[in-house]
Amino acid sequence: MPMGDKEPLFVRDERSRNGYVLNHRNPSGLALIVVLTVGVLILAVVALG
Repeated sequence: MPMGDKEPLFVRDERSRNGYVLNHRNPSGLALIVVLTVGVLILAVVALG
């Protein structure tokens, strides 16, 4: 399925506790996932270093 702006930012997921997850098919959702992942990695390096 091609990535597009018409995809919702959050989608329901039965496997998660709260029922909603970021949609990686939405460009904004993918950007949020990347930014959050990089931020957590930077914080981990700073905390351990």
